[in-house]
Amino acid sequence: MFYFAYGSNMDLSRIEDLGLHFQSIQRGVLPSWKLVFNVIDNPKDKSGYANISPEPKAKVEGLIIETNREAIRKLDWNEDAPDYYQKKKVSVVGPDGKNVECLTYVGNPKRIAKGLKPRKIYLAHLLDGRLFLDPDYLAKLKRIKTLD
Repeated sequence: MFYFAYGSNMDLSRIEDLGLHFQSIQRGVLPSWKLVFNVIDNPKDKSGYANISPEPKAKVEGLIIETNREAIRKLDWNEDAPDYYQKKKVSVVGPDGKNVECLTYVGNPKRIAKGLKPRKIYLAHLLDGRLFLDPDYLAKLKRIKTLD
């Protein structure tokens, strides 16, 4: 099975710390979606976690991770699914231009709010995926305003 990581799980050391095993990792692009930070982390300070939202002319870059059902169960726990995030199947374009059907996590509408920003330490997890990201996309991530 394939999992598309676009948020904090682009930090491979974080994935390994969770005990997730993977067979392969490659660059992936999810067309017609945009990266947003609208999943409530802490309502008191307006901090938010990464999410994706449909947007016809946008794209989200991330990692296509080949893994197994056990790892997905661990991800469900880590992503607090279905309370904070819900699983969704998406078609991601791999580095060879072919589509790969992947499982990803999308914010539960009950946990979404406007006006949120990530914390700097959280954004650093996304930046750790730099080896798999296009330089322009990486630069865009670096420009994201954080709470601190």
